[in-house]
Amino acid sequence: MKEIISLGFKNIDTNLSLSYILSYLVFVTEFDTVNLTMEQLPGESIYTNGVWVFKVDEEKAKEMFTNVKF
Repeated sequence: MKEIISLGFKNIDTNLSLSYILSYLVFVTEFDTVNLTMEQLPGESIYTNGVWVFKVDEEKAKEMFTNVKF
């Protein structure tokens, strides 16, 4: 995990330090994926002004967030 996080960190712009992020590795062994659920943010990819962006469907997103259990 440490190597994967270190490689990914090179491609992420964040104000968190690598050592701070790595300090959370101790919790990975306690994480139970049985309780993990995933959702996909509703929307569409749009090519505009020379770049791809994701346009969120705000109405569907609001509905989704009311049904997601945190």
